[in-house]
Amino acid sequence: MYSIYSQICNEESLYIALIYRSHSERVENKANRPFFDGQSLLDIKLKQLLNVFPASRIIIVGDNEEELRERWGGHVRDCRFITRDIDYMIGNDRPFSEVLTHTYNLITETPGLSNVKHLLLTYPTCPTFAEQQYKNVIMSYREKVIFGEHDSVMTAVAKKGFFWYNGSEVNYTATAEGHQYTQDINPVYEADNCVWGGDFNTLLRSRYLIGDNPYFHENDLIHAVDVDTPEDFKRAQLIYGALQSEYSV
Repeated sequence: MYSIYSQICNEESLYIALIYRSHSERVENKANRPFFDGQSLLDIKLKQLLNVFPASRIIIVGDNEEELRERWGGHVRDCRFITRDIDYMIGNDRPFSEVLTHTYNLITETPGLSNVKHLLLTYPTCPTFAEQQYKNVIMSYREKVIFGEHDSVMTAVAKKGFFWYNGSEVNYTATAEGHQYTQDINPVYEADNCVWGGDFNTLLRSRYLIGDNPYFHENDLIHAVDVDTPEDFKRAQLIYGALQSEYSV
């Protein structure tokens, strides 16, 4: 498959890492259990990525490579597989920076991945963030990070509500004179966990998902679903199913 998106990935050494784990504490076997029409969240996410990114620019970071290769066959032949140490996958005893740095180090140590210049990270838990949304991220990443002033990207939902934190208003003035209509309020951005990433050297230094100057790629609520709990799983099934019905019309 050749497209402007695959061209950007190849020319700029832009990779995307699909990070998952079979074990899940809140939703049993979350990534691999049936989600929609016999497909798992992992199946859906792999299909979405393979429809946008060159397979050689997809890094699958998980724990069941043999099973995935058997299930997906030649579709994932050119993908790069990385198996994380089990100690960095189960539970939350380790600091997040250690867990993430473990993945980054495995990428740097994997033959054939020495040319990673830009790295995006995504998860199977965002099923409604689909092909078009990834295409949009690639284009904004090229403009805002590769040829822009930002060092990283994060997808986020802009919210114009009346937000408070620790007893004080965050994005508006709560007085008779200072109160604003919602359409005039400066938005608060909520990270949606669909895509993170940036210049790979920046990520290695920060030991985090983004650098010091991220670009907020705005997402909408429908495509910002993140499955974390059993209730999220059911809600995501409903929204994803509705979107598939809409696409098939």
